[in-house]
Amino acid sequence: QRLTLATQAQVGTVFGLVLTGVFVFVKRFVMETQVATVGTFFSAYTGAAIAVRIVGGSLPDRVGPKRVLLPALATLSAGFVCLAAADGAREVLAAGVLCGLGHGFIYPTMSSMIVTRASEAGRGSAISILTALPDLGALLGAPLLGWIIEARGFGAMFASAAAGLALGSVVFAAWDRRASRGAAEPRASG
Repeated sequence: QRLTLATQAQVGTVFGLVLTGVFVFVKRFVMETQVATVGTFFSAYTGAAIAVRIVGGSLPDRVGPKRVLLPALATLSAGFVCLAAADGAREVLAAGVLCGLGHGFIYPTMSSMIVTRASEAGRGSAISILTALPDLGALLGAPLLGWIIEARGFGAMFASAAAGLALGSVVFAAWDRRASRGAAEPRASG
């Protein structure tokens, strides 16, 4: 169970770290590059996130949270790829939709997984840790992603965020698979 919760802590931290790219740097990106407006990105982002929760809110319950989480992480990563390549409003709009779709599924799905995987006695602590992870990610992500912008530019920062999220997702999937296998194996009595 500890490994299972640790895998979610890892992906939650990575999620928070890369979201810094959106919540801290998108405004600066669109203002400095003049590729779109802040409203273009965040209207698409918010609209997609709300739509996901209204229309697709029961999807994790129907197909399973892991089957939703990994594609949602990939969708968010694709949004960052769109931002990395953006040279106009259409790409920024597409990035907003992809990021909103991903985020709209990721956080509630991770919350659900934490609640179902934590022991009853540890559930409150697990939820508290999950809600703190985006803040930890932002604390680490803002200076790191800001440094990448200063050294290589916005495209490199968004591409790095996409790659970091993809790598974090692969690590999560591998650790979670190992934890699931370990939980399914019968314990030898001794």
